[in-house]
Amino acid sequence: SATSAVVPALAPGLTRAAWTVDWVMWILGTVIGLFSWVAFTLMLTAKDCGRPHFTWGLPIVPPMVSATTGAALMSHTPNELTRMLVNVICAGCFFAALSLGISIFGIAYHHRWLRDPLGHDAAATTFIPLGVIGQSTAAAQALVTATRNFLHPDAVQALHQIAHAYGIVMLAIGAPLLVWAMIRTYSAWAHGAG
Repeated sequence: SATSAVVPALAPGLTRAAWTVDWVMWILGTVIGLFSWVAFTLMLTAKDCGRPHFTWGLPIVPPMVSATTGAALMSHTPNELTRMLVNVICAGCFFAALSLGISIFGIAYHHRWLRDPLGHDAAATTFIPLGVIGQSTAAAQALVTATRNFLHPDAVQALHQIAHAYGIVMLAIGAPLLVWAMIRTYSAWAHGAG
């Protein structure tokens, strides 16, 4: 978070306190985010939730953010065991969010493109998947960078190549979706929505 970047610049004596605040916020955010992810996943599997919406992707965002921010915290862990634990939690958050995101957004795009076009009032929600795409790309890079302190350099290099390839794939997917989101939002604005 900004706490560990801003506070030490203003008051260097509070650097340790700033990192403590970041840790507490990350732990709380991760617990709440994973709870929302689990609760939403259970809700989707337990009942008919009606027409798919891009807003269904909102519970995916917190675990992906936890993966990214947790990677930044790894260099400020007290020991190797904690660093490995945080890495496992972050990787779990990344893959949990990614797996549910692929399912939800695949269903939502299929529904909106082939069955029930998106109304003008919900046009801005087309940007939600793009946020997840961007955050997941940042998380992939951050997680690999954070592993350089405890993985063999060859493994880190291989993971960097995978993360770069992932980023290229996400760019290839995200660019046309961004164009579609902009067209939908402009069309809604031109028709007087929102």
